[in-house]
Order: sequence, then structure tokens, then C-alpha cells
Amino acid sequence: MCLSGRSNSLITFEKLFGKESTDYDGNPSKGWYGLYPFVISEEPDFDNLVWSLADGDVIALVRIDIGRRQPGVGTGSPFTDAELDRADRILTWFEKHSREVILRITYDTEGKGMEHEPSLIKNVAGHMRQLGPVIAAHADNIIVHQGIFVGSWGEMHDSKFLSENAVCELYETLVSACGNKVRIAVRTPMQHIFIMKYLTRYMGTGNADTDTDNAYMDTDILRPALYNDAILSSEDDMCTYAGGRTVWADYQDEVCTYAVCGGEAIHDNPLNDYDNAVKELANMHITYLNRQYDKAVLDKWRSNNGYDNGYDYGYDNGYDYIGTHLGYRFVVTDTAVSPDTEDTGGKTQAGGGSIYINVRIANRGFACVYDRVRLLAEFRGKDGGCISRAEVMSDMSQIKPGDECTAAIRLPQECSYMPELQERERHQMDNESFNSEAVATLWLRLERVKDEKVLRFANEGAGAALLVGAVVRKNENIGG
Repeated sequence: MCLSGRSNSLITFEKLFGKESTDYDGNPSKGWYGLYPFVISEEPDFDNLVWSLADGDVIALVRIDIGRRQPGVGTGSPFTDAELDRADRILTWFEKHSREVILRITYDTEGKGMEHEPSLIKNVAGHMRQLGPVIAAHADNIIVHQGIFVGSWGEMHDSKFLSENAVCELYETLVSACGNKVRIAVRTPMQHIFIMKYLTRYMGTGNADTDTDNAYMDTDILRPALYNDAILSSEDDMCTYAGGRTVWADYQDEVCTYAVCGGEAIHDNPLNDYDNAVKELANMHITYLNRQYDKAVLDKWRSNNGYDNGYDYGYDNGYDYIGTHLGYRFVVTDTAVSPDTEDTGGKTQAGGGSIYINVRIANRGFACVYDRVRLLAEFRGKDGGCISRAEVMSDMSQIKPGDECTAAIRLPQECSYMPELQERERHQMDNESFNSEAVATLWLRLERVKDEKVLRFANEGAGAALLVGAVVRKNENIGG
């Protein structure tokens, strides 16, 4: 589309962004993870640990076993200063090696939750209060804490502390101990309901399930999340969904629009055959998955030749497709230029004579982005220098999986020319009587608010910023 400039020029916008890539974008807080187990009373071998880090991983599940203590130390005994320091150094190590952490602190790693956890809930609460400040110190690098310490493998089953009151007490204790700085995930939707009822009844959150503001770290109430280490293992995911998955489908969809969810896909069966797995992972809004287990399921996905849903193509196999779509996935799909209008939240308003480049952005991932992410637009001149820079969207979580939004970006005055040509004059001009000159380029950049970490668009050629297009001035050749 052409926009009019001064009497001898027209302004156009040339699209330069690439098509959707099939490459893994390496963005933070999502994707495949590996498991890294530790024992709080045993010194880690950090020198050898570095060799276990997988290339391309940006997240890691760090499991700290607090049930195996030094001989003679009771399960319910307070942690020593050395143990607390060791937990701190473990989390620091992953920060230094650029791995965001899914954290699980657990009494059991053998499937014997009842045997390994303390006898009294007050001992569990005491451990939470001790470890809370350690966890809080690394909050910016922790995606979520899985569980409330109890149950076999820390998965909140086979435990003495799974009544509604006990779950709510331990959840609130852990949130408080962490200074309300870390998301806490529970194992089942029913446990999530326990907590939401508690938050509504005693902490005044109102309808927290649909309150977007409660999804973020800077609010009074930290949204409880979900995790599932039996994804697609059976009709009810090994008792994750009481009554079956379909009973909880709508609840999972609503909750995980604003609360992160991930885990493991296990037990090779028809439910996790590739076509169904893709559909279910999208419906569950899965952000992260174990890349090590279950190998039979993962290999089944690798044997699939890819998936085509209308806009995705070119994947070598189904495993790669799933990996690239875990979590959020932002793609620029189209642009349009418009005079005198501005798109603001789906409403068009008068723009006071300004010219806008409207950029369509889709979220093609399985889930939302769960931290505040802003969209920045920058116009660069012919010499590469910045002409203008502005925040055009402050919260990209508005783009739900499968949805698109429009970012309206005002063209700087330096790149446009007024007053406009008369419509009649414009139609009389022959395109061949113009020479073209690119006067500026438009770049988009995604930044996470809490740490200014860059998120890449999933378009081919995207780096720290995406080249969207060029502002081109077509000058009339006088006497040419």
C-alpha cells in the first residue's frame, strides 16, 4: 500500500521479514529439559557436572533430595548452615551456566514418600521456612517450583499431607517463605482447586482463575501452577485427572492460560501417538518437557515425519515440531500501512494525521508467555543509526496460543512527508516516473521486563531483533 507524501513523493512499506522458521528458537523459560539430581547433604561435583549440560538446553530440572541426610540426622531435623549453603551454590551454578531452573525439593527419590518424609507437618513447614530465603535469592532464574516437598518423588502422592487443609497450609507456607517471588506448581487440578478456594476465601483474590493480573510476580497473590509427570500415560494420566482427562479439559485450558504447566510424557500407548500427542499438548498448554524420559515415547515422536496444520512445514520429525512449539512462539505474519488510524486493542482511533505500520503477530506455541514481555519498535536510518525507539506493547501475554494481535507503530515524522497528495494526483502518476529510496528500516524486539532478557521471534533470520521491513520513499522523476 502507498501512502502519500509531499507533492513529488509517495511513501510505501516493503516487507522484509522471513517466513516462520522450523528451528528451535532457544528462548527462555520453555523447551526441553534434562534432570540434574542432588542431595542436600552431599557435595556436588561441579567440575564434572558441566559436561552433562546438553547443548541447546536453556532450562534444567534441578532436584534436591532433602530426605537423605547424614547418618544419625533425623528427617525432620533442621538444615545445617552447610546444607543451606550447598543448596544456594547449586542454584548459583545453574545461573552461571545460563540455565533457568525448574526446581523440585523433595524428601523422596525412590517412590517411598510416606517412609522418607517427616512425621509432622510442622517439620515440613520448618524446612520450607529455612529454604525459602535461598529459593527467593534465585527467584529470577526459577521458572517454577514443582510441588510442596512431599510425596513420592516430590509428586504429591503417597504422602501423609495431602488433605485439602494440609495442601493449602504447605502451599501458603512455601509461598510466604519464598517472599511470594516464585511460582509454586501442584500435581493435580483438584489440588489446584483446593488452593484457589483457599486464596479466594482467606486472601481476598476474588475470581483468581480468570484474573490476568494474578499471573505475575509483582502481585500480592502468586498464581499456583500445575505440573504433570504422567502426561498421556493413561485416560486419567495415572490419577492426575479424577474421572478422566476430558472432565478437566476446560479447567486445564483456563488455568494454564495464565499458569505454567509441564512435565513428562510417559508409558508408550495410543494416547501419546504423535497426532494425538500434538493435539493434547496444545490443549494442555505445555511449556516444558523432559527430553530424557520416556525414551519409548520420545523415539516414537522422532519416527514421525512431521506435522502440517496449515502454517507449519518442513520439520524433520515430530519430536522437533513438538520441541519448537513448547511454550510461547511469536511469529510476525503480516504488515499493513494505514494513514490517520491507530489500532489500539482491536479498536481504531483517529491518529491525528500520522501514518501507522500495523504488524500482525501470532503466538504459534502451545502456551502463553508467563512473564511480562514488552514489544519494542525501532526505526533505523540508512546508516543504521536509530531514528526512534518506542514500546508498542507492554504485555505480550495477551496473545494466547493460536491467537494474533496487531501492533500499531507510528511512523516517525522524519520518515513521512505531509501534506498528502490529492487522490486524483496520485492515480495520475505512472510508477515508472518514480525512483525509489529506502529511508528507514523497522525492527522489532521482545524483552522480558524483569531482566531485559531478549526473546527471539520465530521468523527465519531473526536475531536479537527482527527486521520487519523498509520505509521506501518514491520520488517523482522530474523531466525524466
